[in-house]
Amino acid sequence: MQPKFRKVPHTVKNSSFLIRDMMEPYFYNPYHYHPEYELTAIIRGSGTRYIGDSIDKFGPGDLVLVGSNLSHLWKCDDKYYNEDADLTVRAIVIQFNRNFLGEDFWSLKEMKGIKKLLLRSKRGVRLNGDNRIQLQKQILDLLNCMAVERVTGLLSILNIIAKTDDYDLLASPNFANINKASDKKKINEICSFVIDNFQNDIYLHDVADIAHMTRPAFCRFFKKETNKTFFSYLNEVRIGYACKLLIDDSFSISQIALESGFNTISYFNRQFKKIMDQTPSHYRSRFK
Repeated sequence: MQPKFRKVPHTVKNSSFLIRDMMEPYFYNPYHYHPEYELTAIIRGSGTRYIGDSIDKFGPGDLVLVGSNLSHLWKCDDKYYNEDADLTVRAIVIQFNRNFLGEDFWSLKEMKGIKKLLLRSKRGVRLNGDNRIQLQKQILDLLNCMAVERVTGLLSILNIIAKTDDYDLLASPNFANINKASDKKKINEICSFVIDNFQNDIYLHDVADIAHMTRPAFCRFFKKETNKTFFSYLNEVRIGYACKLLIDDSFSISQIALESGFNTISYFNRQFKKIMDQTPSHYRSRFK
């Protein structure tokens, strides 16, 4: 599966930006990207969040600003896809074009902070701390705003995010700084393939074929663009999934190793310690 380009109707009923209240059995968008910026507040639901080459868990209170053309996916936990599951998710999603207030708006001195925020968002910005509670309330209030209050409400939200220093940047700098469109497309396709197949055996020729390269050329390309080897990235995805299973506490560590795509428990343990700087059992004990 390739990351899909999705056209966002950022002008709806003569509005300057789009806001949606998504209440569904599960989040259904594929791994995708679009030129619009996107602010997503998770009200209800849990699963794994993919932003560029970043993989992490999400749950209620998760608040992320995704930059223009940065691939992203919120994938729910497996339990949400069961036919008899009596579960729902909810997210407020705001999407806006860079020039939704005019080409010269961000050149104003007063907008300097938000302009810097939009530059940071090319890596994806996850908010932490107590600010999220205030911001989530303002985002919910925005659903009922009309006319000018709607625009000023969004600017207020972006201004609060711009001023906070309690945040994480998600995608790696190398991923975010890929400027050549064709190279970014190849990296997106590879990341998407890994997301869909990391639980199975993945061979170098599989991903080299996706990039239409020989294996040696692909290895050089991936290392140059992401500053890591392909198999380092693959193991990071697998360990990210293993962390989610360790917190769930429904599987033994041996089962988790297999479920995450590792063929041996010893190799799983070595990679987990290398990436997380602790053993799987210690990681699990922290959440008990």
